[in-house]
Amino acid sequence: MGTSFTSKSISVSALALTLWLSPANTHAQLSDEARFDMLSGRVELADGDEDWPLVLETIIELNDIERDEPLPPMLSFFEGKALLRAGQAYAALAPLADYIERAGSEGEVYHKALAFYDEADRDPATRQHRAEEAVEQQAVIDRRNAELNQLPDFETLAETGTPVGSSFHDCEDCPEMVVLPAGEFSMGSRRSEYGRDSDEGPVRTVPLASSFAVGKYEISVGEFERFVDDARYRMSEGCQTWADNVWTDERSVTWQDPGHIQTANHPVTCVSWDDAQAYVDWLSGHTGERYRLLSEAEWEYAARAGSDHAWSGNNDWDCQLGNVADDAFSDEVGSDNEDRAECDDDHYSPAPVGSFAPNAFGLFDLHGNVWEWTLDCWANDYRRAPDNGGARRNGDCTRRVQRGGSWLDTPQVSRSANRSSIGLTTKASSIGIRIAREIDENIVE
Repeated sequence: MGTSFTSKSISVSALALTLWLSPANTHAQLSDEARFDMLSGRVELADGDEDWPLVLETIIELNDIERDEPLPPMLSFFEGKALLRAGQAYAALAPLADYIERAGSEGEVYHKALAFYDEADRDPATRQHRAEEAVEQQAVIDRRNAELNQLPDFETLAETGTPVGSSFHDCEDCPEMVVLPAGEFSMGSRRSEYGRDSDEGPVRTVPLASSFAVGKYEISVGEFERFVDDARYRMSEGCQTWADNVWTDERSVTWQDPGHIQTANHPVTCVSWDDAQAYVDWLSGHTGERYRLLSEAEWEYAARAGSDHAWSGNNDWDCQLGNVADDAFSDEVGSDNEDRAECDDDHYSPAPVGSFAPNAFGLFDLHGNVWEWTLDCWANDYRRAPDNGGARRNGDCTRRVQRGGSWLDTPQVSRSANRSSIGLTTKASSIGIRIAREIDENIVE
């Protein structure tokens, strides 16, 4: 017999053991709680080295039971051990890591879990899988670099006029930018819009007299790394990360290791407003052009892309629109938020930039993935806001506006009109950067 459970929620009673031996149709008549106890008991009884098929089958059944909490850590341990015995070493890493993280060094089988994790980590199949992943990730990066190298620089584009919607970059390693047209739009949301907050009004018409360019994607880890290396930029320690359904401030977490899996093609996170400002200042000096963060009005104009719907072109959420809290996120973190997206985008942390469909302006990831800093000081509504699309300089300038929502927010939070704010020096694993570049109106067609 395997390790005994000590958690009340998964204790094995005589009734549960009796029911385990009963016909399957009896199981279907049980309450979810009784069925959970019965299946948990089955896992404990089947925890022998040769019983891994039954353990894995039962874990699948346990995951199908709707619960407000994630499975107890011990079940993650049993799942990891069973996967390891089944010859699926790479798959065993995630549940074993989950047990180690949640149970901690006081965990009943902590040292066994460490040993199993080490065994799975050293398995040749795991190394092969990681090597294949690295090749795939490098292929994505190489394709992006090849696409960038085919783009004209802005001066070449301007020789024949700069059509709206054109993409360009100012140097080989510079972010790809998209030219947006001048225009006007209705900023804010009407009271009938689901999820609306009072700070999203009053609705007003905002003119943008000049064209400007916006980053096609959020700034990636690789792009930010070039800045840090070139400028020898030093960042303060610590970053807020999301774990076990709570935010914690961890000094060891950085933009290089934000607590989630990332590659050079993921959006950079754990960056403060000051860090974002330092990045655009460096890029301006590096290129001789005028880069900056977007104003709040420019951001909403870019996100709406000519639409007055809650999301660009849509009043109903579609998983192709962006990376938000959905079934994949709920399954991973054990959250059952009723406002989550009822679809599965296969991401429960930031996705590589450009993973979802672009909007009508050809911009990616304005809904979800990571929050994006803007220039504006915070105010509770749009009264006294600039009427020309510029950044707000009055209000609480110790806090700056963020837009777009993130991978752990519901679709309602990612609406085009939704606003949030946070302190200038705050860093979190859900906050990133999108940039703007000023251009001369007389060369835009």
